Amino acid sequence: MFSPQRKMSGSIVPIIRITSQSSSGELELKGTLKLSNMIPVPASELTLYDMEHEPDLFYKALIHKEMVFIHKNKNKIIQNAKILYKQKKENNPAIGYLKSTVDFSLLEQMHDKFIDKKSN
Repeated sequence: MFSPQRKMSGSIVPIIRITSQSSSGELELKGTLKLSNMIPVPASELTLYDMEHEPDLFYKALIHKEMVFIHKNKNKIIQNAKILYKQKKENNPAIGYLKSTVDFSLLEQMHDKFIDKKSN
């Protein structure tokens, strides 16, 4: 967990820190996108989340700040995801964070098997 006394680390290729400015102007950590854990999911298996009907106002505000960050940083997120995907496919042992990155090729195979099984 992030401590206010500790300086927040910057984002790196597999981890993008979701931040927003507080009313005092301080940068606050709101969440983390762990691209190293991204998995392919068929569109048919997704369920949209309706933020407007969220009863917890604190959580609703948090989700809103995260969505604003994601929209604002969409290109950077996609760029980092592509870089990480390419690095993992090339399996360069010199890049340490690749050891804790999921096996994209295996997950894509499992995704395709799921689609095939569901369509039969």
